[in-house]
Amino acid sequence: MKQGFFLLLALVMLFSAGCETAQEDKFVYQEPVMPKYTPEAEQRARQVAMDYAMGMKPYMEGNGRNLLVISVRQEKCVGCWYVDLQYDLNSITGSGTDRMTLNFSLSEWKIVDGLSERMSLG
Repeated sequence: MKQGFFLLLALVMLFSAGCETAQEDKFVYQEPVMPKYTPEAEQRARQVAMDYAMGMKPYMEGNGRNLLVISVRQEKCVGCWYVDLQYDLNSITGSGTDRMTLNFSLSEWKIVDGLSERMSLG
């Protein structure tokens, strides 16, 4: 009988210890906080996107010119921005001009995603 009591006590202690640990390890979701906007941060995002665009093959090989930042939007983490740009380049057909539109997503001041669209201007 005495052994059964100690076995029962040991099992109760083991299960209660596990329950306490499980409660401590609960994940609590917290909404991301928008970092404070600064003109310097926006300028850095613009520069990262422009440098990346100018290093792309179509810009370098297509005589890219008139690079213009269309819009810059801050996201909810440090160094996270959306930057839209456009530039003109030689037409893919050989005569005329094309316009390239780029949409970049930055995270921690690095390009992590992008979309491009090339359109003929004639």
